[in-house]
Amino acid sequence: MARPDVVWFGEMLPGDALETAQNALERAAAVIVVGTSNRVYPAAALVDAAVDSSRPVIEINPDITPVSDAVDIRIASAASEALPAMLTSLDAISANG
Repeated sequence: MARPDVVWFGEMLPGDALETAQNALERAAAVIVVGTSNRVYPAAALVDAAVDSSRPVIEINPDITPVSDAVDIRIASAASEALPAMLTSLDAISANG
């Protein structure tokens, strides 16, 4: 049986994964947070850091999270609906641009 490349509840994040994510956050022009409860640390600290930075933060989640009131844009929708719509919009902007 193959194991998916995910971290199950109660497991520790691989050390290099968190460091890689922190480095990417430092270089990001904007941050899109998709489908997380933002309640499980240390990964939730990445979202907290993004919100505390000057970068725009977009949250895609049908549920309210601890950072919902602090993000720049909140899309109250499932990722399966919001992400394709977002890509379609970005494609239209690129085509007209």
